[in-house]
Amino acid sequence: MHAFAPVVACVFFLQTLECIRQDLFINARCKARCLGIHIKDNGKQKGGQINRPLPSSSPALERCLQTVNCTSCLHPCAKQFTTFTECNSICQDLNCAQSCKFLEKLSMLKQGHCPSKTGMLPIPGDMTTREKRRGKSVELKWSIVDNIQTNTSDTRQQLIYVIQQRSMVAPKYDPRKLSQWSIAAQTSAQSAIIRQIGPGRWYEFRVAAVNINGSRGFSQKSKPFKLKREPKKPGTPMNITEGRTTLHKATVDVTLNWLPPKYTDLSISRFKIFWSRRLRGVSPTYMFLKEHKKAVSGVSIAALVLAPIGKSLKPISLCYCVQHSVPQ
Repeated sequence: MHAFAPVVACVFFLQTLECIRQDLFINARCKARCLGIHIKDNGKQKGGQINRPLPSSSPALERCLQTVNCTSCLHPCAKQFTTFTECNSICQDLNCAQSCKFLEKLSMLKQGHCPSKTGMLPIPGDMTTREKRRGKSVELKWSIVDNIQTNTSDTRQQLIYVIQQRSMVAPKYDPRKLSQWSIAAQTSAQSAIIRQIGPGRWYEFRVAAVNINGSRGFSQKSKPFKLKREPKKPGTPMNITEGRTTLHKATVDVTLNWLPPKYTDLSISRFKIFWSRRLRGVSPTYMFLKEHKKAVSGVSIAALVLAPIGKSLKPISLCYCVQHSVPQ
């Protein structure tokens, strides 16, 4: 049986040739196919009802999930498989098995295959971003231009929008630091709320319109977006303990361990360790001598080599302090 291999397809549009990775849209095409089979323009759904029917104005994908047949058809569309047999093993009815056959058919397209753009939807445009009231999510909206081939209600209910995002952590926006594009959501509505975002990060979004025939590609990226609230400072590192200690002729090797803070809005890039020698029985005012410091990457362990110990300072004890640092 053929594996569900990635597909690269070259699509002509706007008088230029662009290579669109159609494997990004395979699952969305599978979902669009299910909507075309089970959701009708008049709002009626085929198959047994799971819950109370949603109004016909609701997004098609939401209404699809209210019926047994359509839900079964969607089941393989959200997963990754290597063979038809593996896909078919999760199925209990024909609706699911037919989706597996459709996925297999798409996977068998040769790399470089250029599907006709006939029947494909236009590239969405006019994307806007708006921070939601509680400052923990962003609402995206976009438009799609009507044309002769796609200006029907049926076609509009048989499409999936694939939303991608990329981000960076920095006080100021710098496109050179942005991550790779990744899929943030799929929806059948012309809007989406993205909740998996955090403060202190810059985001960009783009969207593609996908139907059973494929996609012409992604829209222009949105304007850089950042939540208004600032990230909170990380908590204090906890449970500092001395691990293995090795005495040498003039130095001491000490391994320190600690637990990272319980809460942080941003990933910790490094820790700073401070240590000094302390004389026993001395007033706190004169307790600390020269302070040393060392920075380590965002791990919870550090090995230190302490300076030579003078005879006049024996017996001594060591005082440690661990401080966190987040990306700037």
